[in-house]
Amino acid sequence: MLRAPEDGARVTAATEFAWASPRGTAPVTWVYFGPKDQSRAGEPQVWVATAETETTMPDLSALGVKPTNGARGIWYVVEARGATSVEDAAARGHFADLEGAGGSTRARTLAW
Repeated sequence: MLRAPEDGARVTAATEFAWASPRGTAPVTWVYFGPKDQSRAGEPQVWVATAETETTMPDLSALGVKPTNGARGIWYVVEARGATSVEDAAARGHFADLEGAGGSTRARTLAW
């Protein structure tokens, strides 16, 4: 369950994103920030692995990755089943584990 921000919220780099683990069983979750249509090339798509239940969007501007002012997107959370830590999830890669991705939350829209 996504707790904050509300659906359709305008967000900044300081916005806190909070949730409850989708199934409550995985110690690590992946948080997605990006366009609703994930097949669109050229638009930033960011996945964050975390053991926490809140985060901010990482500042990737030094890499030339930043959302366009006024752009719309979504965010949601997926459990990284099988991962025992953030390091383990990162080493396995995006959802790459024997159990597959866990439960996910419903997406919420956002605007930068």
